[in-house]
Amino acid sequence: MSEHSTTNTPAPESVTGLAITVGSLRSDLHHHIEDNERLLNELRVLVSDETTARETAHAELTETVAELASVIEEAVTAMQEYAARNGGKSSKAGTPPATTPGTPPERNRNENNKALYARLIVWAEDHGVDAPPKPTGGLFAAGYDKVLQPWRAKVVT
Repeated sequence: MSEHSTTNTPAPESVTGLAITVGSLRSDLHHHIEDNERLLNELRVLVSDETTARETAHAELTETVAELASVIEEAVTAMQEYAARNGGKSSKAGTPPATTPGTPPERNRNENNKALYARLIVWAEDHGVDAPPKPTGGLFAAGYDKVLQPWRAKVVT
């Protein structure tokens, strides 16, 4: 029998080199895993923050639309009340009722129109949107469909 084995066994130097390489690769892999875990956690935080921001924005938009709808509903109600009091006449549909006894209805209507328009302007400024167009001939004389509806559609979209 021969004193030397015929199996392929690596020289001790190459085993040591291989062990160092494997150890280095293992260390690199461990660092990459840690980096990926850190990045994944950062991404989770960003997604959570973005989700929270979207939910907050949606809630604020819903509230804003509800406020706008309320203001517009007041205008529509006033127009309907006037039309009902005047037997359905639409020439001045929407004129609010006289609020001061003895004051001509035209004067009270103009004051109410100005007050409602001022409220719409304040609301628009508070919410960072363009103010409604100033109607000619009074807010109610111009009519909801001609003034407020197009403005509402623009603001809500």
